[in-house]
Formats: sequence, C-alpha cells, structure tokens
Amino acid sequence: MENRESILQMVRWGTRLSLALFSVSGASGDLNRLAKKVNKFSLVLRQVGSRFQEESISSPQSARAVTHILHQAQGVFGEIETIVPQAAEYVRDTSTSWTSVKVGTTWQWDEAAEDKAHYLLEHLEALALTLQVMLQTFYTVKITVWARQQTTQNARDAVSTERLQLQSLIIEQQLCILNTHQLHLDYRLDNVPSRSQVLTVLEERQPCPQHLVSYQEESLVAIDVDNTESQRLEVVRKVAGSYIDELLRRWTRLEEIEQDIRQEEFQTRAQQEREMQTVSRRASQQPSVEEDDEEHNLKHPVPKNCAPGPLLTPMSETHYAKAVHKAQLLPPVPGSICSFGMYTNIPPPQHRRVCAIGSDH
Repeated sequence: MENRESILQMVRWGTRLSLALFSVSGASGDLNRLAKKVNKFSLVLRQVGSRFQEESISSPQSARAVTHILHQAQGVFGEIETIVPQAAEYVRDTSTSWTSVKVGTTWQWDEAAEDKAHYLLEHLEALALTLQVMLQTFYTVKITVWARQQTTQNARDAVSTERLQLQSLIIEQQLCILNTHQLHLDYRLDNVPSRSQVLTVLEERQPCPQHLVSYQEESLVAIDVDNTESQRLEVVRKVAGSYIDELLRRWTRLEEIEQDIRQEEFQTRAQQEREMQTVSRRASQQPSVEEDDEEHNLKHPVPKNCAPGPLLTPMSETHYAKAVHKAQLLPPVPGSICSFGMYTNIPPPQHRRVCAIGSDH
C-alpha cells in the first residue's frame, strides 16, 4: 500500500498527541475526551493499515478513501495543537520523557476554543467510525467468501451477523456525520462576527465537515441538520440496510472475488462432467465389444474337430482284471489281432493301454 508510511506517521503523531492531551488536561473534561478520541482514531488507523497489508480484499477506492481520511486527520490534529499549544510543544519535542511531564497542568478554555474542541471531537469520531465501517466491510467479505464453501446453517448465520454488525456501524457513523455538520454550523454562527462570512468560512480547507460528504449515504446529504435526533435516526435506519451493498461494492473486491469463485466452480463442474462422460463411455463400449465377438463367431464359425478320438484309452485295474478273466474263459479265435489265452502275456495296466478291439504289443 502506497500510503503505508503515511499511516505509520499519523499513528505516531496521534499517539504522542494523545499522551500530551492527557498530560495538560487539568480539570477540563474536554481535553480528556479529545485525548481519548485521538487515541481511538490512531488505533483504528493502525488496524486498517495492517488489514491492507495482510489481505487482498480491499479495493483501490478504499485505499483512496484512507488517503483522504489521513488528510482530514492531519487537519484535525493541527487544529487541536492550535487550541492546546502545550500539547503541540510536547508532541514536537521528541526528547521529552512522558514520565517527567507534569500531569494536571492548569488549563482554561475560552468559549470559542471550547466550541471548536466539541466540533473537533465529533469530526475525529466521524473519521474513526468511517474507518471502522471500512474494516467491517473487509471482515464481512471474508466471512461471505468462507460461507460460500460451507453448507451449514452456522455459516449462513455468520454472514447474517456480520451484515447486521455492519448495518449497526453504518447507523452510528451516519448519525455522527450529521451531528458533525450541526456542531460545525453552530460553532461558526456563534463565533464568526458577520453572518455573511459563514459561507466563506465553511469552505475552509481543513478541517471541514463538507469533506465527510463522500462517506454519507447519498439521500442523507440533503437532510436538514436542524432535525431532532430521533428524526435523524428514523431516516438513517431506513437507508442503512441498502447502503451495505453500496459500501461492499465501493470498498471491497467482493464482486471480483465472487466472479473468480464462480469461474472456479464452473471449471470444477466441467472437469467432473468430463470424467463422468469418460467413465460412461468406457462402460458403454464394453458390451459392444462382446457383441461384436459373438457376431463374428456367427459369421465365421470355427470348424469343429472331426478327427477320431484316440484308439487306446486308459483302463482301470478293475476293468483290466475283468477283461483278462473273460479272455481266459473264451477259446482263442484264429486270425485275431490279439488273443487272450492262458499263455498270453498281458502286461499290467500301468504299462499298457487296452481297447475292446485289440491290444498293442
């Protein structure tokens, strides 16, 4: 991130300024509140810088918004040092040991400085809340992407919770911006001698509530700041829900991330379909091969073996004994191939094959 160094410088400035304000607070609660707001803004700004460095969820437009907020914060810090010069002295003297600073230095506000401090408090709070809203958009996108990969009710509930949290922060932020406009106008009307100079002063460069307009919901820009707090709340609540999607498009890469996820899911499904088609094609081809073999056998039958079987077949010992006994009972037949007489030398079965027709010597 290009303005990372600027963020670190602002955090360092805010930290020292906060300690300085606590050191010169005296009996004034306004300086204590200023110190707390400066410290809160510095902490939130540091979180934003870390999130920009660690994640790729943020959009280029969110980076430009942070740069714009840094410029406004510089103006607010400068104005605080103007109305509290003792704090400026401590901030610039880097060799100052904060443990050696006398706490509770007497401090007296004049009316104009006190009114201005009230406005600066609200303006700085609006900037801090804007950064918190931005952080919540990042976290909402992170949970949304995670939930896309889940199928549980808990995942859906987590997304709903983050969106509700974002909606709550938006309401708080939008009300704070409206209140900042009102305090700035009151301060100018009470402290500018000529009413004709009000419009000129409102166009001053830093800090100016007009610079907060870019963080307002569009329909709230023209709202009457003289409305009561309850009237403002009613109007803000009506638009906060729909403003969530606007901020997600503006400050995050949600649409791009979802497009990448859809593309990845499409490629995964396509790969699975190709694999299923391959398996199905192989399964359908196997019976076809068998049918082709059967058809081939019908068209080209294999000739059967018509050769006569063997003339000699093995004879068991029992059959052999019966044959010998029968041969001994029958008279010899002249001219026969083999005779089974009393003097016929017939080998045992294990050394000879015997057939019903004749014998092989």
